[in-house]
Amino acid sequence: MRSLWPPIEVIASKLQNGSGSVLHFPDRSETSSESVDIVDSEMPAFIRDKVRKRIATREAHFDTQPKAGQIWRFDGLQNNLAPSCVLLDHPKVGKVWSGWFVSPETDYASNRDVLLEPKDEPFDPIAAMVQTWNPVSVDISKGSKVLALLASDRMAAMREVANGECEEGGGARAGFVAPLKTHSGAVVLSGTCITHPEDSRRQYQTLYRTAAQTLEQQHSTSNVVQLPQRSRFNTNVGWAIAASVMLVQTVIIANMMGGQSKDELRYEHSQEYRAVPQAPVNYAYLEVYFKPDAKAVDIRKLLTQLNASIVDGPGEFGQYRVRVNENLEQDVLKNIQASGLVDSVTALEPSVR
Repeated sequence: MRSLWPPIEVIASKLQNGSGSVLHFPDRSETSSESVDIVDSEMPAFIRDKVRKRIATREAHFDTQPKAGQIWRFDGLQNNLAPSCVLLDHPKVGKVWSGWFVSPETDYASNRDVLLEPKDEPFDPIAAMVQTWNPVSVDISKGSKVLALLASDRMAAMREVANGECEEGGGARAGFVAPLKTHSGAVVLSGTCITHPEDSRRQYQTLYRTAAQTLEQQHSTSNVVQLPQRSRFNTNVGWAIAASVMLVQTVIIANMMGGQSKDELRYEHSQEYRAVPQAPVNYAYLEVYFKPDAKAVDIRKLLTQLNASIVDGPGEFGQYRVRVNENLEQDVLKNIQASGLVDSVTALEPSVR
């Protein structure tokens, strides 16, 4: 059984922790160039991608009139480290809407989870996977912010998966994702079946079902979401890891946004975000087939070391498109081939990039 990221103990600590401060994400008005200090100007590719998605979400200015397809954030109380996210499906009574819980931990995807894709952007990284197995009803007046808006065809596919109107999904390998076809012919990116009794995704789903129940119970009595207080285990470890990852993203965002006008931010949104201005980079693209047993954490580590990033995939046959610095293409190609994580890797011709 492969290890999933983040560890289940960290997720449990995030959802059940009984102490600690809310992680605060500064708005543009709260940041200044003097208030942050980045020691290393180079960002790992996966962090840069999260920063790009978060800034794109802030610049999107979503309509706050409730509608199907919106993903809303519900902020937690002081004893809750993470906000809750819900994809709205349809209205019920008054301001109450029915939908599904949304989470960031895509490693824990089952064959009834649907991962958001580039076609769904902009969306915040904390809302990366729709748990169609975890329905929830919420008072939308208690929501704090819209994090994404999915198209009608994507919502139709979500409903099909939630109703079981789709394939069963191949295999039962935790941590792997693959295309899943619905009965209408739509294709979504999903995980694999849960069959092994020790699969950590069982505990993951139990944790999030409890979170959904608590959210429903409190939507009519509190204007914020408070997840249940339970016995603390590995609380300090969970807080340290969760806070450190979020803090890095927050500081980077603040550094990039501080002291800039709205027009400057809009211009930079179409560029590669870096803490220090750099000369334009030309990119080359590789077609990579990772081995079925390659661990996600090892793949991320390899791509981060090579300053490469996945921009598309998996394709029909399991291939991924990886972007690299054009000047380093041959070196990256050799390193990926020698990593032991791939079945094959080839450079794509400019005409098919």
